[in-house]
Amino acid sequence: MRTPEISVILPVFNGEKYLREAVKSILAQSFTDFELIIIDDGSIDKSSETIDSFNDPRISVLKNEKNMGLIYSLNRGLSEAKGKYIARMDGDDTACVDRLKTQSEFMESNPEIGLCGTFVKRFGSILRRGLLKLPVSNDEIKANSLFFCSFVHPTVMFKRELFVKNDLKYSQDFKGTEDYNLWVEMIDKGVKTANIPKPLLKYRISDWSVSGNIFFNEKKFQERLKLISEIQEKAFKSAFPGMEFETDTHSLIYKMRFHTEFLKIGDIKNISKWLKTLVEYNKVSRYCDEKVFEKAVSQIFYHVCSHATYLSVSSIHNLLNDFRYVSRIKKGKIVVKCLLKWGYPEIILKRLYLRRKI
Repeated sequence: MRTPEISVILPVFNGEKYLREAVKSILAQSFTDFELIIIDDGSIDKSSETIDSFNDPRISVLKNEKNMGLIYSLNRGLSEAKGKYIARMDGDDTACVDRLKTQSEFMESNPEIGLCGTFVKRFGSILRRGLLKLPVSNDEIKANSLFFCSFVHPTVMFKRELFVKNDLKYSQDFKGTEDYNLWVEMIDKGVKTANIPKPLLKYRISDWSVSGNIFFNEKKFQERLKLISEIQEKAFKSAFPGMEFETDTHSLIYKMRFHTEFLKIGDIKNISKWLKTLVEYNKVSRYCDEKVFEKAVSQIFYHVCSHATYLSVSSIHNLLNDFRYVSRIKKGKIVVKCLLKWGYPEIILKRLYLRRKI
């Protein structure tokens, strides 16, 4: 039997509502040399009937006897995959018709790349929608992966041989953050990465998904924050050996991405000091290109300050002047938001929305 070029792994648990659309988007791909491995993780709705309704020899179905969870299902799919490349897909997203073609051609043209994602178009959420851009080059991804996950999981394609050679798999210790942990491990092993700057997936975001749920559940948020901190500490130890990881300060940066709490001026000063320390460590360790790292750090601090515009103009102005990596244009934008006191309505409106969802 001929080995397919690409193995697409699609786990599903009670996903009948959107599953047909997701599967059809893969079967309709302009690139046809693939196998679609669907892992039915003990679904009790009509997911199984939906899967069985397709009559396409490229589909193979694995059924868990009971619900084993996403990580188990993903690893089972990996173990069954035969393709040169493995692509991820979720049961509630829609792949653009040229997704597999574009990614496989990119990987063939850039053989040094072992992991490749894409931009996405988000839908399904009021808070998070529209085009999501991500770091593109390997150095940009390495720099930004110290602060957040630089890939959208169902867009990735990677070389199967890397998983076999390095005995890689999704870890049960990082439920809900298993993808981020895996990418950090791959970067640590020297795998080159990239994101194609095109939205090749329509990415459905539910405010009640695993990631969305942390908006509404403090316990889940703290659990996720703990896992994220563990992943980031691991990334830092690899990037900057011997450096002491400042967990509390670094966690504030992650929290600001959810933007539902007010930071004190002292917190932002600590973040500024921490980021400037990282820039100096990168110069010594040469973890990634200096200019790329400085740009990543400037973007992080810009977002922190832009979400803290409830502070006085003088306070923000002093913080920005002390942090030379943010451009004048961005500094101007933050000062304008400060004058408008935009930080207050931003946080208050988001809190009201989240309470409504509860």
